Order: sequence, then C-alpha cells, then structure tokens
Amino acid sequence: MRNILTVTTSTLMGNYEIEKYYGYISINFVTGANFLRDWFAGWTDILGGISKSYTRELDELKSMARNALENKARLLDMNCILGLNIDLDPIFGSNYSMFMVSATGTACKITNLINDDSNSEEENIKLDLSRLYSNTLISNAPLDFYNCTIDEVEGFLASLPSGSEKMLVDKLIEELGNNPTKNIFSGFKDNIDSVTEFLLGKNFSEVCRYVTDDITKEKALFIKTFNIIDYSSILEQFKNLDNNDTKIDLLVSLTAKPPLVTKDNFYALEELIDLLEKKFQKEITIKSQGFGKKKDMWICKHCGSPVEMDRQSCFNCNYDRYGLPSRITRYVAGDGQIFNYEKRISNLKSIYEILKKYYSNK
Repeated sequence: MRNILTVTTSTLMGNYEIEKYYGYISINFVTGANFLRDWFAGWTDILGGISKSYTRELDELKSMARNALENKARLLDMNCILGLNIDLDPIFGSNYSMFMVSATGTACKITNLINDDSNSEEENIKLDLSRLYSNTLISNAPLDFYNCTIDEVEGFLASLPSGSEKMLVDKLIEELGNNPTKNIFSGFKDNIDSVTEFLLGKNFSEVCRYVTDDITKEKALFIKTFNIIDYSSILEQFKNLDNNDTKIDLLVSLTAKPPLVTKDNFYALEELIDLLEKKFQKEITIKSQGFGKKKDMWICKHCGSPVEMDRQSCFNCNYDRYGLPSRITRYVAGDGQIFNYEKRISNLKSIYEILKKYYSNK
C-alpha cells in the first residue's frame, strides 16, 4: 500500500517539494455507541477518573477517520495530506447515542528533493514515528510563542543568525522556569511547529545533546514540549543518579516524541529500556493473613509499607509501586495529571520496535 504523509500543519518540514495541489478533501460517517456504556462513562467523569474503554473507542474512531481520508487521497493519486483535522460530534436520541465522525485536509502530491538511500531511510523513520504518535494520539503541547502571530514567530526565527540554536534554547528554557506553564502553553499549535522546524532544521544532533545534558526541571519541560531528546545523554544520567528530583526530571523528559532517532541513539535507547526495567522492578511479597491464608502484596520502595496488589499507590506516602510520586503536578500546570511509569516504558518500547527494523541488522 502506498504510504501517505499526513501532517496537522499547513506546511511541510524537510526536503519535500509540492508538485501538485488537488485541494480540500473530506470524509464523514456516523457510528453508533452503546448507550449504557456511555452512561457509565458519564458517571465516571462526574465522580472523577477516566473511562479507559470510552477513551480507547474514541481513539479508534479517530484512527478510522484518518485511514479513510488517506485512502481517499490514494484514490486521487495523491501522497500527502496537509492540515489534517478530525472532529467527533455526538448525536443523542431518546435511548441511543451516535457520533458523526469527520476528517478533512488538503490533498497534494509531493516529491523528496534528496533521493539517496540514507535520506530515504531517514524519511521512512520519520514517517513511521509520526504514525506511531498519531495512532496513540500523543499530541504536542501548544505554545503561544510570546503571544506573537505565526508570521511574527517565523520572522523571528528566520532573523536569527547561524548557530543561534543555543541562544533560542536558553531563552525558552528560561521562560519555562520563570512563568506558569499554563500561561506559556496556551496558544495555537502552528507556533510550536515553527519553533520545532527551526530547531530540527539547523543542527538536530547538536541541539539534542545541548538540551539533554544535565537535566533540570526546566530542561525536562523543554524536552517534553519540543521533542528534542538525546537518549545517550539521558542514559548516562540515569547511570549516575544522585537524588530523587533528578530521577523525576529524567523520567518526565522521556515523554518526548522525537521525530527522528539516530543509530547511536537507537542503541542507547535499547540500553536505557533495559536499565529502567531493572531499576524500577516491582517488588512483590506474599504476606500471611490469618489461618494460613496468603495474600500478594507489593512493598513501597519509599516508606516500606506493604500495599495490596490492587492499589496503584501507597496509602501511607502516596508513592507508586515503582518508588515514584503518584502525582507530579509541577510538570502539568497544576492539573494533577497522573504520571504513569508503565505508559512511559511502553511508549519507549514502541519507539524502539519501529527503529529496530532500520538499525538492528547494521
């Protein structure tokens, strides 16, 4: 099947040239949803928490819409969709609920300006990673870059002299440290794409190493936002941990979704996953509980308390079974988002599996 490059922005990064615009394309369909399941999901929202099954089905609907739009582009002999937008509109009745699902974008035909083998492989890696992030619906944080318009942001970036990546990085890291996150990341997504394009286009590897060296809270936020990460540097810092704060900063940086990973970083990622799985193993014990009955418990690494297996965090200190605070609010603008180590390691493994088919036999 012919690959379709699908992006949410109206412009392309990298060595692409648009040969032909077809124009605006769209698809829509209506799908039913079980009313009782929706009713329970609604009560989950009211009482607190997240309905995992409901969220998963919404993700599947978005994936279906994207695939349908890409199939339409293939039929038109186009290989790219710009400005992808997916909407899910609920339709309610007396005893049922349904969704109107629609996807839109601009279809066009693109060519790669550099067609050598190494560049082709690089572009394939970017495409595969982009699909992974899209299918798992891990989206970038929006950034209102100093409350400027898109044109002003692009003009600012274009005016920076060669080699000024570090100047920009330092300024952004400083802003993250001195301002409430929710005030900085409150605008529209096109701006963050402009900044990211600049950072990736100048000297990707150098910027990655510079940002990832000596992780701090502010640098972790920068990495999380702009997806600029060097796994080799992260690996070395995990090997030399000296305090719990550094551990948390490093783990937060692993939420990055790098658009490209080099061969050296691939091997570092492999070693990093192995190190994390050994370092954060669950400690399980069997505790006797009257009349010889035995019960599985996990032992809190932070305070040593035995905790029942079905609990996600320790009732005594609120740390999870991996020895991490169950809520890390300072990284998510105070909204109390749960930091999920298992999800972090799962995402890293997904990235690794994609890279494996390109690098493992070389």
